[in-house]
Amino acid sequence: MEQSGAAGHLRNRPAQSPRVVASVQSVERTLDLFQMLVDAEGEMGMRDMSQHTRIPVATVHRLLNVLVKRGYARRSAVTRRYGLGSTAMELASHIHTHMGLWQRAQPYLQQLVLLTNESANLAVLDGSQAVYLAQVEAPRMMRLFTQVGNRVPFHACAVGKALAAFQTDEVREATLLQSPLTRYTRTTITNREQLRVELAKIRQQGYASDEGEFEEAVHCVAVPVLDSRGRALAALSVSGPSGRVTRDRLDTWIPRMKSIARDMTHALAPAST
Repeated sequence: MEQSGAAGHLRNRPAQSPRVVASVQSVERTLDLFQMLVDAEGEMGMRDMSQHTRIPVATVHRLLNVLVKRGYARRSAVTRRYGLGSTAMELASHIHTHMGLWQRAQPYLQQLVLLTNESANLAVLDGSQAVYLAQVEAPRMMRLFTQVGNRVPFHACAVGKALAAFQTDEVREATLLQSPLTRYTRTTITNREQLRVELAKIRQQGYASDEGEFEEAVHCVAVPVLDSRGRALAALSVSGPSGRVTRDRLDTWIPRMKSIARDMTHALAPAST
Protein backbone atom coordinates (compact mmCIF):
# COMPACT_ATOMS: atom_id res chain seq x y z
CA MET A 1 0.00 0.00 0.00
CA GLU A 2 2.76 2.46 0.93
CA GLN A 3 4.67 1.76 -2.28
CA SER A 4 1.55 2.21 -4.33
CA GLY A 5 0.72 5.48 -2.60
CA ALA A 6 4.23 6.81 -3.11
CA ALA A 7 4.21 5.86 -6.77
CA GLY A 8 0.85 7.51 -7.21
CA HIS A 9 2.18 10.68 -5.61
CA LEU A 10 5.11 10.71 -8.00
CA ARG A 11 2.84 10.22 -10.99
CA ASN A 12 0.74 13.20 -9.94
CA ARG A 13 3.68 15.59 -9.85
CA PRO A 14 3.55 18.20 -12.63
CA ALA A 15 5.97 17.54 -15.46
CA GLN A 16 8.93 19.88 -15.78
CA SER A 17 8.54 22.55 -18.42
CA PRO A 18 10.59 22.28 -21.63
CA ARG A 19 12.47 25.43 -20.56
CA VAL A 20 13.57 23.83 -17.26
CA VAL A 21 14.61 20.62 -19.03
CA ALA A 22 16.65 22.64 -21.55
CA SER A 23 18.31 24.63 -18.76
CA VAL A 24 19.31 21.49 -16.89
CA GLN A 25 20.67 19.98 -20.10
CA SER A 26 22.76 23.12 -20.74
CA VAL A 27 24.25 22.93 -17.24
CA GLU A 28 25.06 19.24 -17.67
CA ARG A 29 26.66 19.83 -21.07
CA THR A 30 28.70 22.76 -19.75
CA LEU A 31 29.99 20.62 -16.89
CA ASP A 32 30.81 17.81 -19.32
CA LEU A 33 32.93 20.20 -21.37
CA PHE A 34 34.63 21.60 -18.29
CA GLN A 35 35.38 18.08 -17.03
CA MET A 36 36.89 17.26 -20.42
CA LEU A 37 39.23 20.25 -20.11
CA VAL A 38 40.17 19.15 -16.58
CA ASP A 39 40.99 15.61 -17.78
CA ALA A 40 42.88 16.74 -20.88
CA GLU A 41 46.67 16.79 -20.68
CA GLY A 42 46.77 19.88 -22.87
CA GLU A 43 44.50 21.92 -25.09
CA MET A 44 41.53 20.50 -26.99
CA GLY A 45 39.89 21.55 -30.23
CA MET A 46 36.21 22.40 -30.37
CA ARG A 47 35.42 19.69 -32.92
CA ASP A 48 37.21 17.03 -30.86
CA MET A 49 35.14 18.01 -27.85
CA SER A 50 31.99 17.84 -29.95
CA GLN A 51 32.84 14.32 -31.13
CA HIS A 52 33.67 13.05 -27.63
CA THR A 53 30.53 14.49 -26.03
CA ARG A 54 28.21 14.12 -29.03
CA ILE A 55 27.17 17.72 -28.50
CA PRO A 56 26.65 19.73 -31.71
CA VAL A 57 29.58 21.96 -32.63
CA ALA A 58 27.45 25.11 -32.50
CA THR A 59 26.32 24.23 -28.96
CA VAL A 60 29.89 23.42 -27.88
CA HIS A 61 30.99 26.80 -29.22
CA ARG A 62 28.23 28.60 -27.29
CA LEU A 63 28.93 26.80 -24.02
CA LEU A 64 32.69 27.23 -24.33
CA ASN A 65 32.14 30.96 -24.78
CA VAL A 66 30.39 30.97 -21.40
CA LEU A 67 33.30 29.12 -19.78
CA VAL A 68 35.80 31.49 -21.38
CA LYS A 69 33.83 34.55 -20.27
CA ARG A 70 33.82 33.28 -16.65
CA GLY A 71 37.50 32.33 -16.75
CA TYR A 72 36.99 28.57 -16.43
CA ALA A 73 38.37 28.05 -19.94
CA ARG A 74 40.73 29.95 -22.22
CA ARG A 75 41.09 29.97 -26.02
CA SER A 76 44.54 30.19 -27.56
CA ALA A 77 44.78 32.94 -30.12
CA VAL A 78 47.44 30.90 -31.93
CA THR A 79 46.04 27.34 -31.96
CA ARG A 80 42.37 28.27 -31.45
CA ARG A 81 42.18 25.36 -29.03
CA TYR A 82 40.81 25.42 -25.50
CA GLY A 83 42.39 24.80 -22.11
CA LEU A 84 41.69 25.56 -18.46
CA GLY A 85 41.39 29.26 -17.63
CA SER A 86 42.64 31.35 -14.72
CA THR A 87 39.45 30.97 -12.65
CA ALA A 88 39.76 27.19 -12.81
CA MET A 89 43.40 27.43 -11.74
CA GLU A 90 42.49 29.70 -8.83
CA LEU A 91 39.74 27.29 -7.79
CA ALA A 92 42.18 24.37 -7.84
CA SER A 93 44.68 26.36 -5.81
CA HIS A 94 41.96 27.35 -3.33
CA ILE A 95 40.88 23.73 -2.84
CA HIS A 96 44.47 22.54 -2.56
CA THR A 97 45.27 25.20 0.02
CA HIS A 98 42.24 24.40 2.16
CA MET A 99 42.81 20.66 1.96
CA GLY A 100 46.45 21.21 2.86
CA LEU A 101 45.46 23.40 5.79
CA TRP A 102 43.01 20.78 7.07
CA GLN A 103 45.63 18.04 6.95
CA ARG A 104 48.52 20.07 8.34
CA ALA A 105 46.46 21.62 11.13
CA GLN A 106 45.63 18.33 12.86
CA PRO A 107 48.72 18.10 15.12
CA TYR A 108 48.35 21.76 16.15
CA LEU A 109 44.67 21.32 16.95
CA GLN A 110 45.56 18.27 19.02
CA GLN A 111 48.14 20.34 20.91
CA LEU A 112 45.45 22.89 21.71
CA VAL A 113 43.14 20.19 23.04
CA LEU A 114 45.94 18.80 25.23
CA LEU A 115 46.70 22.31 26.49
CA THR A 116 43.13 23.37 27.27
CA ASN A 117 41.07 20.18 27.47
CA GLU A 118 38.55 22.03 25.27
CA SER A 119 37.53 21.63 21.61
CA ALA A 120 39.89 23.23 19.07
CA ASN A 121 38.98 24.59 15.63
CA LEU A 122 40.57 25.70 12.38
CA ALA A 123 38.83 28.38 10.31
CA VAL A 124 39.43 30.63 7.30
CA LEU A 125 37.84 33.89 6.20
CA ASP A 126 35.41 33.87 3.27
CA GLY A 127 34.00 37.32 2.64
CA SER A 128 32.56 38.46 5.96
CA GLN A 129 32.21 34.94 7.38
CA ALA A 130 34.48 32.55 9.23
CA VAL A 131 34.30 29.05 7.73
CA TYR A 132 35.26 26.12 9.94
CA LEU A 133 37.54 23.64 8.15
CA ALA A 134 38.43 21.25 10.96
CA GLN A 135 37.84 20.45 14.61
CA VAL A 136 39.36 18.20 17.22
CA GLU A 137 36.86 17.59 19.99
CA ALA A 138 37.69 17.74 23.68
CA PRO A 139 37.76 14.42 25.60
CA ARG A 140 34.85 15.48 27.78
CA MET A 141 31.27 14.34 28.20
CA MET A 142 30.15 17.97 27.93
CA ARG A 143 31.94 19.67 25.04
CA LEU A 144 31.25 22.04 22.20
CA PHE A 145 30.87 20.70 18.69
CA THR A 146 31.19 22.81 15.55
CA GLN A 147 30.14 21.23 12.27
CA VAL A 148 32.90 21.41 9.66
CA GLY A 149 31.71 23.75 6.93
CA ASN A 150 29.71 25.93 9.32
CA ARG A 151 29.83 29.64 8.64
CA VAL A 152 29.65 32.30 11.34
CA PRO A 153 29.62 36.09 10.78
CA PHE A 154 33.15 37.29 11.50
CA HIS A 155 32.09 40.01 13.94
CA ALA A 156 30.37 37.58 16.31
CA CYS A 157 33.16 35.09 17.01
CA ALA A 158 36.76 35.15 18.19
CA VAL A 159 38.06 33.19 15.21
CA GLY A 160 36.35 35.55 12.75
CA LYS A 161 37.72 38.64 14.45
CA ALA A 162 41.23 37.15 14.52
CA LEU A 163 40.98 36.43 10.79
CA ALA A 164 39.68 39.90 9.91
CA ALA A 165 42.13 41.75 12.14
CA PHE A 166 45.16 40.34 10.36
CA GLN A 167 44.25 41.30 6.80
CA THR A 168 45.35 44.27 4.73
CA ASP A 169 43.66 47.56 5.57
CA GLU A 170 41.62 47.35 2.37
CA VAL A 171 40.42 43.78 2.94
CA ARG A 172 39.67 44.43 6.60
CA GLU A 173 37.59 47.52 5.83
CA ALA A 174 35.73 45.77 2.99
CA THR A 175 34.98 42.84 5.31
CA LEU A 176 33.66 45.20 7.95
CA LEU A 177 31.49 47.16 5.52
CA GLN A 178 29.89 44.15 3.83
CA SER A 179 28.80 42.55 7.11
CA PRO A 180 25.35 43.57 8.43
CA LEU A 181 26.71 43.25 12.03
CA THR A 182 23.64 41.35 13.20
CA ARG A 183 23.11 41.12 16.96
CA TYR A 184 23.01 37.53 18.28
CA THR A 185 23.43 38.13 22.00
CA ARG A 186 23.68 41.12 24.32
CA THR A 187 27.50 41.10 23.94
CA THR A 188 27.63 41.04 20.10
CA ILE A 189 29.47 44.06 18.70
CA THR A 190 27.10 45.77 16.26
CA ASN A 191 28.74 49.20 15.96
CA ARG A 192 31.29 49.53 13.15
CA GLU A 193 33.50 52.05 14.89
CA GLN A 194 33.56 49.91 18.03
CA LEU A 195 34.46 46.92 15.88
CA ARG A 196 37.31 48.86 14.23
CA VAL A 197 38.71 49.59 17.70
CA GLU A 198 38.32 45.94 18.65
CA LEU A 199 40.19 44.74 15.55
CA ALA A 200 43.01 47.22 16.20
CA LYS A 201 43.27 45.86 19.75
CA ILE A 202 43.42 42.30 18.41
CA ARG A 203 46.26 43.19 16.03
CA GLN A 204 48.17 44.71 18.92
CA GLN A 205 47.69 41.88 21.41
CA GLY A 206 47.90 39.03 18.88
CA TYR A 207 44.72 37.19 19.78
CA ALA A 208 40.92 37.59 19.76
CA SER A 209 38.29 36.52 22.26
CA ASP A 210 34.55 36.57 22.59
CA GLU A 211 32.36 36.13 25.61
CA GLY A 212 29.09 34.75 24.35
CA GLU A 213 28.92 37.02 21.31
CA PHE A 214 27.38 34.37 19.05
CA GLU A 215 25.96 31.96 21.62
CA GLU A 216 25.16 32.75 25.23
CA ALA A 217 27.48 31.19 27.83
CA VAL A 218 30.05 30.11 25.21
CA HIS A 219 33.51 31.66 25.41
CA CYS A 220 36.19 31.42 22.74
CA VAL A 221 39.75 32.56 22.12
CA ALA A 222 41.54 32.53 18.75
CA VAL A 223 45.02 33.18 17.36
CA PRO A 224 45.96 33.85 13.72
CA VAL A 225 48.11 31.60 11.55
CA LEU A 226 49.97 34.08 9.39
CA ASP A 227 51.41 33.84 5.90
CA SER A 228 54.81 35.22 4.94
CA ARG A 229 53.39 38.74 4.65
CA GLY A 230 51.78 38.77 8.08
CA ARG A 231 48.23 38.21 6.88
CA ALA A 232 45.92 35.64 8.47
CA LEU A 233 45.92 32.55 6.30
CA ALA A 234 43.79 30.78 8.90
CA ALA A 235 43.06 30.93 12.62
CA LEU A 236 43.10 28.42 15.48
CA SER A 237 40.53 28.69 18.24
CA VAL A 238 39.48 27.05 21.47
CA SER A 239 35.88 27.17 22.65
CA GLY A 240 34.00 25.93 25.67
CA PRO A 241 31.38 26.80 28.30
CA SER A 242 31.94 30.14 30.01
CA GLY A 243 32.35 28.41 33.36
CA ARG A 244 35.46 26.62 32.08
CA VAL A 245 36.93 29.17 29.64
CA THR A 246 37.71 31.74 32.33
CA ARG A 247 39.99 34.77 32.33
CA ASP A 248 42.52 33.04 34.59
CA ARG A 249 42.73 30.07 32.22
CA LEU A 250 42.97 32.31 29.16
CA ASP A 251 45.95 34.11 30.70
CA THR A 252 47.65 30.71 30.94
CA TRP A 253 46.56 29.43 27.53
CA ILE A 254 47.15 32.45 25.28
CA PRO A 255 50.98 32.52 25.30
CA ARG A 256 51.10 28.82 24.44
CA MET A 257 48.37 29.22 21.80
CA LYS A 258 50.42 31.95 20.14
CA SER A 259 53.43 29.65 20.13
CA ILE A 260 51.43 26.82 18.56
CA ALA A 261 50.11 29.20 15.87
CA ARG A 262 53.67 30.39 15.14
CA ASP A 263 54.78 26.77 14.79
CA MET A 264 52.02 26.19 12.24
CA THR A 265 52.97 29.42 10.44
CA HIS A 266 56.57 28.20 10.12
CA ALA A 267 55.38 24.78 8.92
CA LEU A 268 53.26 26.40 6.20
CA ALA A 269 55.89 28.96 5.18
CA PRO A 270 57.28 27.02 2.17
CA ALA A 271 53.78 26.48 0.78
CA SER A 272 52.61 30.05 1.34
CA THR A 273 55.60 31.94 -0.11
